[in-house]
Amino acid sequence: MRKYVVFALLVLSFAAGALDYGSAVSLAKERPPVKSAYLKLQDADAQLARTQADPLALKLDLIKARQERDLAEAEYRLALIRAGSEISAAYTRVLDAEAQLELARQGLDLAKQGLQIAELRYEKGGASSQDVTSARINLQSAENRLKTARSGAELARSQLVSLLGMEAGSDALEPAPLLDPPGWDALLKSLASHPDWLKPHQAEELARAAYELLDPSYASPAQIENARTNMERAAKGAAEAERGLRLRLEQRWNDVAARRRDLELADESLQKARADLEIARKRFEAGLISSFTLQNAELQTKQAALERDVAEHALLASVWSLYEAANWLPVEVFGEN
Repeated sequence: MRKYVVFALLVLSFAAGALDYGSAVSLAKERPPVKSAYLKLQDADAQLARTQADPLALKLDLIKARQERDLAEAEYRLALIRAGSEISAAYTRVLDAEAQLELARQGLDLAKQGLQIAELRYEKGGASSQDVTSARINLQSAENRLKTARSGAELARSQLVSLLGMEAGSDALEPAPLLDPPGWDALLKSLASHPDWLKPHQAEELARAAYELLDPSYASPAQIENARTNMERAAKGAAEAERGLRLRLEQRWNDVAARRRDLELADESLQKARADLEIARKRFEAGLISSFTLQNAELQTKQAALERDVAEHALLASVWSLYEAANWLPVEVFGEN
């Protein structure tokens, strides 16, 4: 009951135009693949309970029921992580696209002023016809950028609305927080709950149990040898799968580090742009540059800020990719599960 009350409150908050990152991503639980995985988990829970209560259940029956339940839980976690990652990506695309749209609008205003200035200088003999032509081309480019940015913002918003299954509103979204991944050891531990890890290891467990159930008193040497071969093959498959998953996790870990370095560089570029803007403002106040030049500096600073946000969102996406590789469920987003 509490689940539906929380969901209703989230719906009301969206209706009021209040959409923040945490509320949006928490709705991953309402995505169809997640709901389907949750129903599968409930069925596996029920089947395990029935098997455990059956006095005639054999050892392999109990192992299989427990394995199916563990796998269903792992698949539910992974479905939830993937849905959260998808919503996170859609959310940040809206932030980036709408910031780009605002930048394109300001760029168009500046391009219009640039053409007016070029035409005025031409009339006064201070610019050539080529300067005017260049200003007109620049204006056309700015108009095209605005058109592209507007289409991108509309598409990004519609994708977010589609994912959330409701009208997300037209108000500006709250900034997306940057999630920090856990330590390497915690990720490795969580890796054992990944479906791609569980399946081969469960096959190994079953093969080993089947082998251990055999005895020369009632099983032929050929049966025992075949069971032993299956057990060794399953163990080899589990080891190979584990190596592959560890390698993928390491690659995602390194990608997070690379995206973090990109963000640091973007931060430095933004700091430099802000310092340059402060110098431009002082020069403007001293009458050394025009308002047009100052506006250009302001636009460049906003461009640097956008690039910094894009870098941060790329880092956030790489963190979600790391979560998926380890089947790590971030409790700061979904709470304890």
